[in-house]
Amino acid sequence: MSQYPRHLRAPSLALAALAAGLVLAGCGEDEPTAPEQDPGPAPPSADTTSPAELIAAHAYAFSNRDLDRYAATLEAPSGRAEGFVFFPRVDDAADFLWIPETGWDYAVEVGIIGNMMNPEFVSEENGNSVDSIEMELTVTNERAIEGGGIEVTCLANILVLWSANDGLSSDTRLAFTMFPDADGFLRIRTIQELEIFRLPGRGRSEMGSWGSVKSLYRS
Repeated sequence: MSQYPRHLRAPSLALAALAAGLVLAGCGEDEPTAPEQDPGPAPPSADTTSPAELIAAHAYAFSNRDLDRYAATLEAPSGRAEGFVFFPRVDDAADFLWIPETGWDYAVEVGIIGNMMNPEFVSEENGNSVDSIEMELTVTNERAIEGGGIEVTCLANILVLWSANDGLSSDTRLAFTMFPDADGFLRIRTIQELEIFRLPGRGRSEMGSWGSVKSLYRS
C-alpha cells in the first residue's frame, strides 16, 4: 500500500502517461533537415588556358587574401631563369630608391604580397598592417606576342585599406604578358604598370601608383 493518498497519486499517473505519449509521437517522424545551400560559382582557377580567367584568378586572389592562388598565377623561376618580373613606373624608381628600374622578381613579389595579405605584418614605412584589399581588373586589349605568348592590358581599380577610413587607392593600367607552362597552363611572366590616372582618392583613401603601394610592404 502506498503511503500517499489516492488524490495525490492519480495526477502523477496521468502526467507519466502524457509524457510517454509525447515520446512515442516524437519517435514516429524524422527531424526536419535544413535545405542544402547553393555554394555559388567556383573561384576562378589559376590552372587555365584562358587569359580572361587567369586575370580573374589574379584579382580574386588579392580580394580574398589567397596567397597560394596568387603565386600560382605567376611564372615561377623554374620555368625560366628569372621567372616573373614586375616593372614599376619609371618615376617610382626615382621616388622609391630600392625599386630597380629593371623590375623586381618572383621572390620579391611573392614576399611583398604575402606581407600585404598577412594581418600580423606591420609596414615599417607607414606603421600599418593591411586590413583589406579590393582589386578589379577590366580587360581593355588582348593580343598575341612573339614566342607564343599573350599580352593583356587592363584597367586596374585597387583599394588597400589599413583601417575603415584610411588607406591608398590606385586607379591605373597594367599590362600582363603570359605564356604557357610545361602543362599548357598560362602563367603571368611580366606585369608592367603603365600609368596612373590622376584622379582624387576614393573617399576613404589617398592616391598612389600600384608599385608604390606594394613597395610599402617589402620585407
